[in-house]
Amino acid sequence: MGLRRLSVKLPAKLPHLLMGFKVPSLKTVQDEKEAYALEVAAGILDGGNSARFSKNLVRGQQIAASTGVGYELYARLQTLFMIEGTPSQGQTVETLETALLNQVKRLQDDPV
Repeated sequence: MGLRRLSVKLPAKLPHLLMGFKVPSLKTVQDEKEAYALEVAAGILDGGNSARFSKNLVRGQQIAASTGVGYELYARLQTLFMIEGTPSQGQTVETLETALLNQVKRLQDDPV
């Protein structure tokens, strides 16, 4: 329970950030709306060139070289809502993490 962090230090040109949040799948959720909402959120955050991560963080602020979101709606057990990204040259993982979480917070606060 709670936050877990793991840092792997290997030689690389750019670091990579991967965050996972335990969430229910369609099969394990109490209310099906929650699972479908997670699927829609994944699409809004990372559903192509006009998605929020790509539009704001990759092309807009140029904090990230690449971003991604993953969610397995039809998993048999609980699953993970995965958010990943590679910071742009000159950016830090911490800056990217803050920017990604700010976009998730914005999704909660601002209607689509």
